[in-house]
Amino acid sequence: MSATPRLTQLIDKQDNFEIIRDQIAGILAIEIANQKAIAQGEGKDPDLFYFHTYTERSNPWALIEDSEGKIINEAPIVNVFFDNDITDSNSSTISDNQEFAGSFNIDCYGAKNAKEIEQGVHSPGDELSAREAQRIARLVRNILMFNEYAYLGLKGVVTSRNISQRAMFQPIPGAASNNISICRLTVKVVYSEMALQTIPANLELAANQCLRKEDGLIYFDANFDYTQQGG
Repeated sequence: MSATPRLTQLIDKQDNFEIIRDQIAGILAIEIANQKAIAQGEGKDPDLFYFHTYTERSNPWALIEDSEGKIINEAPIVNVFFDNDITDSNSSTISDNQEFAGSFNIDCYGAKNAKEIEQGVHSPGDELSAREAQRIARLVRNILMFNEYAYLGLKGVVTSRNISQRAMFQPIPGAASNNISICRLTVKVVYSEMALQTIPANLELAANQCLRKEDGLIYFDANFDYTQQGG
Protein backbone atom coordinates (compact mmCIF):
# COMPACT_ATOMS: atom_id res chain seq x y z
CA MET A 1 0.00 0.00 0.00
CA SER A 2 1.54 3.30 -1.08
CA ALA A 3 1.07 6.49 0.89
CA THR A 4 -0.11 9.66 -0.80
CA PRO A 5 1.71 12.84 0.30
CA ARG A 6 -0.53 15.65 1.47
CA LEU A 7 1.98 18.52 1.55
CA THR A 8 2.26 20.42 -1.72
CA GLN A 9 4.55 23.17 -0.37
CA LEU A 10 8.29 23.05 0.21
CA ILE A 11 9.09 23.52 3.90
CA ASP A 12 11.44 26.37 3.07
CA LYS A 13 11.16 28.50 6.18
CA GLN A 14 12.50 28.96 9.70
CA ASP A 15 10.46 28.11 12.74
CA ASN A 16 9.90 31.02 15.09
CA PHE A 17 12.18 29.65 17.82
CA GLU A 18 15.10 30.02 15.37
CA ILE A 19 14.02 33.54 14.42
CA ILE A 20 13.69 34.51 18.10
CA ARG A 21 17.19 33.22 18.94
CA ASP A 22 18.72 35.25 16.10
CA GLN A 23 16.55 38.24 16.98
CA ILE A 24 17.87 38.26 20.56
CA ALA A 25 21.44 38.16 19.26
CA GLY A 26 20.70 40.90 16.71
CA ILE A 27 19.19 43.18 19.35
CA LEU A 28 22.24 42.71 21.58
CA ALA A 29 24.69 43.37 18.72
CA ILE A 30 22.89 46.54 17.60
CA GLU A 31 22.36 47.98 21.06
CA ILE A 32 25.85 47.25 22.39
CA ALA A 33 27.38 48.94 19.34
CA ASN A 34 25.20 51.93 20.18
CA GLN A 35 26.25 51.81 23.85
CA LYS A 36 29.90 51.87 22.84
CA ALA A 37 29.28 54.95 20.70
CA ILE A 38 27.38 56.70 23.51
CA ALA A 39 30.23 55.95 25.93
CA GLN A 40 32.73 57.48 23.51
CA GLY A 41 30.58 60.59 23.17
CA GLU A 42 30.36 60.95 26.95
CA GLY A 43 34.10 60.55 27.42
CA LYS A 44 33.88 57.13 29.09
CA ASP A 45 35.89 54.01 28.34
CA PRO A 46 34.04 52.44 25.36
CA ASP A 47 35.54 49.01 26.09
CA LEU A 48 33.40 48.87 29.24
CA PHE A 49 30.27 49.09 27.10
CA TYR A 50 30.94 46.43 24.51
CA PHE A 51 30.96 42.65 24.06
CA HIS A 52 31.22 40.20 21.17
CA THR A 53 28.00 38.39 20.27
CA TYR A 54 27.71 34.82 19.01
CA THR A 55 24.98 32.21 18.62
CA GLU A 56 25.01 28.47 19.29
CA ARG A 57 28.71 28.22 20.18
CA SER A 58 29.47 25.08 22.20
CA ASN A 59 32.99 26.12 23.26
CA PRO A 60 33.35 29.89 22.86
CA TRP A 61 36.15 29.97 25.41
CA ALA A 62 38.36 28.62 22.60
CA LEU A 63 38.33 32.23 21.40
CA ILE A 64 39.61 33.40 24.78
CA GLU A 65 42.49 31.16 25.88
CA ASP A 66 45.40 29.30 24.31
CA SER A 67 46.12 25.57 24.56
CA GLU A 68 47.89 26.08 27.89
CA GLY A 69 44.96 27.91 29.44
CA LYS A 70 46.43 31.41 29.33
CA ILE A 71 43.94 34.18 28.65
CA ILE A 72 44.88 35.67 25.28
CA ASN A 73 41.75 37.73 24.68
CA GLU A 74 39.98 39.56 27.49
CA ALA A 75 37.22 40.90 25.25
CA PRO A 76 33.94 39.71 26.81
CA ILE A 77 31.82 37.24 24.85
CA VAL A 78 28.06 36.68 24.81
CA ASN A 79 26.66 33.44 23.39
CA VAL A 80 22.92 33.12 22.65
CA PHE A 81 21.46 29.66 22.23
CA PHE A 82 18.11 27.88 22.25
CA ASP A 83 17.51 25.53 25.18
CA ASN A 84 13.99 24.11 25.02
CA ASP A 85 10.32 24.91 24.67
CA ILE A 86 7.01 23.36 25.65
CA THR A 87 3.57 23.74 24.16
CA ASP A 88 0.50 25.14 25.88
CA SER A 89 -2.35 22.93 24.68
CA ASN A 90 -4.96 25.33 26.06
CA SER A 91 -3.75 28.13 23.79
CA SER A 92 -3.02 26.01 20.71
CA THR A 93 -5.20 24.91 17.83
CA ILE A 94 -5.23 21.47 16.24
CA SER A 95 -4.64 22.75 12.72
CA ASP A 96 -2.32 25.73 12.34
CA ASN A 97 -1.11 27.38 15.54
CA GLN A 98 0.77 26.18 18.60
CA GLU A 99 1.69 28.35 21.56
CA PHE A 100 5.13 27.67 23.03
CA ALA A 101 6.96 28.80 26.15
CA GLY A 102 10.64 28.67 25.22
CA SER A 103 13.89 29.09 27.10
CA PHE A 104 16.82 30.90 25.48
CA ASN A 105 20.12 31.01 27.33
CA ILE A 106 22.55 33.90 27.12
CA ASP A 107 25.97 33.01 28.47
CA CYS A 108 28.12 36.00 29.39
CA TYR A 109 31.82 35.08 29.50
CA GLY A 110 34.31 37.02 31.56
CA ALA A 111 38.02 36.25 31.11
CA LYS A 112 40.71 37.98 33.12
CA ASN A 113 44.34 37.36 34.00
CA ALA A 114 45.46 38.19 37.51
CA LYS A 115 46.59 41.80 37.86
CA GLU A 116 48.95 43.54 40.23
CA ILE A 117 47.01 46.32 41.95
CA GLU A 118 50.06 47.73 43.67
CA GLN A 119 53.44 46.39 44.65
CA GLY A 120 52.96 43.06 46.36
CA VAL A 121 49.16 43.15 46.10
CA HIS A 122 47.45 41.09 43.40
CA SER A 123 43.86 40.83 42.26
CA PRO A 124 43.18 37.16 41.41
CA GLY A 125 42.01 36.32 37.91
CA ASP A 126 39.10 34.18 39.07
CA GLU A 127 37.53 37.07 40.99
CA LEU A 128 38.15 39.50 38.15
CA SER A 129 36.56 37.13 35.63
CA ALA A 130 33.49 36.58 37.83
CA ARG A 131 32.96 40.30 38.21
CA GLU A 132 33.45 40.76 34.47
CA ALA A 133 30.85 38.10 33.61
CA GLN A 134 28.38 39.74 35.98
CA ARG A 135 29.06 43.17 34.49
CA ILE A 136 28.32 41.91 30.98
CA ALA A 137 25.17 40.16 32.21
CA ARG A 138 24.06 43.52 33.62
CA LEU A 139 24.37 45.10 30.18
CA VAL A 140 22.52 42.22 28.52
CA ARG A 141 19.65 42.28 31.02
CA ASN A 142 19.16 46.02 30.71
CA ILE A 143 19.12 45.84 26.92
CA LEU A 144 16.59 43.01 26.65
CA MET A 145 14.32 44.34 29.41
CA PHE A 146 14.11 47.80 27.84
CA ASN A 147 10.40 48.51 27.49
CA GLU A 148 10.53 48.85 23.70
CA TYR A 149 11.72 45.24 23.48
CA ALA A 150 8.70 43.85 25.33
CA TYR A 151 7.92 41.73 22.25
CA LEU A 152 11.52 41.58 20.93
CA GLY A 153 10.33 43.45 17.84
CA LEU A 154 8.20 40.42 16.95
CA LYS A 155 4.75 41.51 18.06
CA GLY A 156 2.18 39.14 16.64
CA VAL A 157 4.53 36.20 17.17
CA VAL A 158 5.93 36.93 20.64
CA THR A 159 3.43 37.63 23.42
CA SER A 160 5.88 38.03 26.31
CA ARG A 161 9.55 37.87 27.28
CA ASN A 162 11.17 37.90 30.69
CA ILE A 163 14.43 37.06 32.42
CA SER A 164 13.54 33.98 34.45
CA GLN A 165 16.92 33.08 35.92
CA ARG A 166 20.43 34.40 36.47
CA ALA A 167 23.15 31.95 37.48
CA MET A 168 26.93 31.79 37.79
CA PHE A 169 29.06 28.93 36.48
CA GLN A 170 32.70 28.68 37.55
CA PRO A 171 35.09 27.39 36.50
CA ILE A 172 34.37 25.99 33.04
CA PRO A 173 34.41 22.16 33.14
CA GLY A 174 37.31 20.78 31.13
CA ALA A 175 38.91 24.15 30.48
CA ALA A 176 42.58 24.50 31.34
CA SER A 177 42.07 27.93 32.83
CA ASN A 178 40.25 28.81 36.02
CA ASN A 179 40.02 32.45 34.95
CA ILE A 180 36.92 32.18 32.75
CA SER A 181 33.55 32.68 34.44
CA ILE A 182 30.04 32.52 33.02
CA CYS A 183 26.95 34.37 34.11
CA ARG A 184 23.93 32.81 32.40
CA LEU A 185 20.69 34.67 31.82
CA THR A 186 17.70 32.52 30.89
CA VAL A 187 15.08 34.35 28.85
CA LYS A 188 11.58 32.90 28.85
CA VAL A 189 9.67 33.78 25.68
CA VAL A 190 6.05 32.93 24.91
CA TYR A 191 5.44 32.71 21.16
CA SER A 192 3.42 31.03 18.46
CA GLU A 193 4.51 28.57 15.81
CA MET A 194 2.43 28.60 12.66
CA ALA A 195 2.36 25.70 10.21
CA LEU A 196 3.64 26.72 6.77
CA GLN A 197 3.09 30.42 7.31
CA THR A 198 5.24 33.25 6.02
CA ILE A 199 6.74 35.77 8.41
CA PRO A 200 4.35 38.72 8.90
CA ALA A 201 5.61 41.88 7.23
CA ASN A 202 5.32 44.00 10.37
CA LEU A 203 8.08 42.16 12.27
CA GLU A 204 11.15 44.21 13.10
CA LEU A 205 13.89 41.69 12.42
CA ALA A 206 17.00 43.15 14.05
CA ALA A 207 18.93 40.02 13.03
CA ASN A 208 18.52 40.95 9.36
CA GLN A 209 20.40 44.21 9.98
CA CYS A 210 23.47 42.40 11.32
CA LEU A 211 26.44 40.75 9.67
CA ARG A 212 28.53 37.69 10.58
CA LYS A 213 32.28 37.23 10.41
CA GLU A 214 33.96 33.94 9.52
CA ASP A 215 34.15 32.86 13.18
CA GLY A 216 30.44 33.57 13.69
CA LEU A 217 30.83 36.96 15.37
CA ILE A 218 27.64 39.01 14.94
CA TYR A 219 28.17 42.70 14.43
CA PHE A 220 26.21 45.78 13.43
CA ASP A 221 27.95 47.84 10.74
CA ALA A 222 26.89 51.42 11.39
CA ASN A 223 28.42 54.69 12.49
CA PHE A 224 26.88 56.43 15.48
CA ASP A 225 27.85 60.02 16.22
CA TYR A 226 27.50 60.85 19.89
CA THR A 227 30.35 63.36 19.96
CA GLN A 228 29.81 65.86 22.76
CA GLN A 229 28.79 69.23 21.42
CA GLY A 230 30.23 72.32 23.02
CA GLY A 231 27.71 74.84 24.39
